[in-house]
Amino acid sequence: MLRKTNTKKWNPIFTAFILLALLIASGVSPAHAQETILKVIIVYGGAGHSAIHLERDGQQLYWDPGGFYSNEMDRCREDDNDMNCQRFAGFPWKELQQARRYDVFLDDAADLLRILTIYHLDGDEKSEVFTFRLEGDMAQRAWQLLREGAEKGRKAAFRTDRKPYFCTKSVTAYLRALGGRFSELPRPWFPSSLSKEMKNRGMTPSRVYTLNSPEIGAYIAQVRNQAGLGPLRLVKAPPAQSSDSDEEP
Repeated sequence: MLRKTNTKKWNPIFTAFILLALLIASGVSPAHAQETILKVIIVYGGAGHSAIHLERDGQQLYWDPGGFYSNEMDRCREDDNDMNCQRFAGFPWKELQQARRYDVFLDDAADLLRILTIYHLDGDEKSEVFTFRLEGDMAQRAWQLLREGAEKGRKAAFRTDRKPYFCTKSVTAYLRALGGRFSELPRPWFPSSLSKEMKNRGMTPSRVYTLNSPEIGAYIAQVRNQAGLGPLRLVKAPPAQSSDSDEEP
């Protein structure tokens, strides 16, 4: 006669509790265990632009301090004719404008490839992306400062709504607030100067984009195809003049 064996069923809740206890015992909290990918964006063209992109736990955040992202179509129509503004057709302008919160965009509105594509369609010469993987307290703080800025506005500890032309000053203030290798960064006026300062400290761009980058061209084709529009003929814009002077504008 066979005896019934007493087998215990696996309890996922109990297992999760044990893992949590081990994390706490080792001094690592679940929030701190999450990695944050920080990207410093330097855009060349005219006075240029500096911005921040974050990825954390499947979420995205884009900080556009004092910038005009999401208003490119409206600004084009103010200065040019509708025919020349058709390069911006197919993008969800209304949704992007509604998504802006104290210069911060979250989730789908923070899609980096879309952001860079729009910048280059707007005539910007090139963009550099400096990528850093943050862990521990710095990772949590990097996300928290900008997320709270979007939620609390002027009541936030770090305000994210900034004046136009103060983008680089704002980005360096944020980076210095994170500490570590960023704590001694100077605070130049121009994006190109910030790029030079970072490179002088051994920080190099992980990617460089232009209007002719394959990823940018593919994204434009995807947007226009989904909107039922024909191909866009891309013409390489002449190099824009950007100042390296750090004199206050």
